[in-house]
Amino acid sequence: MDLINMELLQTTLIIASFLAIILFFSNLFDVFNEKIMGPTYKRVLKTIKKVFTKK
Repeated sequence: MDLINMELLQTTLIIASFLAIILFFSNLFDVFNEKIMGPTYKRVLKTIKKVFTKK
């Protein structure tokens, strides 16, 4: 039972940190959208899309 609980805790922590990272990056992109709108923002989005489509 202890092993199962540890595994559950680890997966929960991983999911939580992943969500936190996603939130952090979405906030960053909002800042980018407001301040550096234009070609740099679009380029960043394109590279991120490439990274995600490769997987």
